[in-house]
Amino acid sequence: MDDNVKHVNEEIYKKNFELAIKNKTLSVLRRLYDIAISSLDITEIAQKIVDTIVMELNFSAAIIALVDVKKQVLRPVAITRSPEILQSLAEMGKSLSEVVTPLNFKNNLSIVAIDTKERQITANLLDILDPHVTQEMADKIENLTKIKTIVVYPLILGKKVLGVFIVGLAKRADDLSLAEKQTLEELISIVAISLDRASLHKELEIANDHLRELDKMKDEF
Repeated sequence: MDDNVKHVNEEIYKKNFELAIKNKTLSVLRRLYDIAISSLDITEIAQKIVDTIVMELNFSAAIIALVDVKKQVLRPVAITRSPEILQSLAEMGKSLSEVVTPLNFKNNLSIVAIDTKERQITANLLDILDPHVTQEMADKIENLTKIKTIVVYPLILGKKVLGVFIVGLAKRADDLSLAEKQTLEELISIVAISLDRASLHKELEIANDHLRELDKMKDEF
């Protein structure tokens, strides 16, 4: 009887936990929607997305990096601004804008995620920081941030890969519940849509500026 009661209590706890995660997911999705329509600056949107997801879902860290097609690199545009992460950047001796990875550098899991269009998981920070740090520095950052698992999601819209969304967790991947995994999957599609919308607006602004410059040159001619 005691074992049955224990089992029932465990099942109730599990169901309540998953329900809480799903409710939190809906809340985060609403906030991401508000972010997407509140601004058209891609860097501002990316930072707000990172801050919201980390705060709401209690992740250790998050990074958004976007593909620069012209320069053929992966460029980070937003990162969690916690004291631990900022100290980690200081330890690396680099600003966020300097942590740029060539798209042909296959030792970095972010590049692998872009190439394969598949999620990548690792317990070694070097896998996403190579070639910018040594294994010794990666271990130091892991101890500083308490990150045990890193999940790299490719940001895909149609056939285009916009970049990656990287999540740092203070737990092992095996300890993630099914609800938590589903939450992450649902969030990624919204993140991709929000960033693509901002990117298209930026491209349109550049094109309009170019047209205005051409009109000005024509008038002067």
